[in-house]
Amino acid sequence: MRKWKNAALQLFFPQTHCAACGDVLCKKLICDECLKQMQKLRRCPRCGSFLHKTSLYCETCSFIKKPYFDRVVSALPYDDVLKRSIRRMKYGGKTYYKRPFAELICELLAQEYTDIRFDLVLPVPVAADKLKSRGYNQVDIFARPVAQMLELAYSDDALFLIKDIPSLVGKTRRERFELTNNAFGADKEQVEGKTILLIDDVFTTGATSQSCSKALKKAGAKAVYVATLAGHYTIN
Repeated sequence: MRKWKNAALQLFFPQTHCAACGDVLCKKLICDECLKQMQKLRRCPRCGSFLHKTSLYCETCSFIKKPYFDRVVSALPYDDVLKRSIRRMKYGGKTYYKRPFAELICELLAQEYTDIRFDLVLPVPVAADKLKSRGYNQVDIFARPVAQMLELAYSDDALFLIKDIPSLVGKTRRERFELTNNAFGADKEQVEGKTILLIDDVFTTGATSQSCSKALKKAGAKAVYVATLAGHYTIN
């Protein structure tokens, strides 16, 4: 079934290179080598940060004393071609990446969240000024196809910003957590009692995932599982 789906996606969304590594491919959206790499990478079992071979534990989890998310997983490290692909989608208007990125998330879920039954898929929201300048929420454009592929309910307004968050680029871990703390709200009517799949593009320090999950849990969400396209390596 997946073979036919990939062929159909290539017909309507033709792509000649893997969005993750840049290798030439045919009739697929993500190459086999990148899918194999996803299985081999060492991840923190709780926050999903990638661990170097010499790492004994994750510095993200040593910083977050009370995690609100139940688990976070990222598909691949945030480097090289994948980093450029995400930035092209985020800042360059290359929205055709939504299909390969949706495929990448679905592959990740099939590997890491096999026993979880999700009730609702949510994208991490973006600030109004960024939405206006870009014309779209870059997470929404690939999170929505994920929900469609998995035949799950989707909402783009169940989670929302309640205060402005300045750019987090160049900020320290502590600054990121301070800036995102209590920045999000959630619609109790939509999330109460639900097992949530929260999707984002990049997991850096865990500040955004933590703040979003906190809002969802306070609104009555039963569980919050996070999936991102890319994650950073961490070492302590």
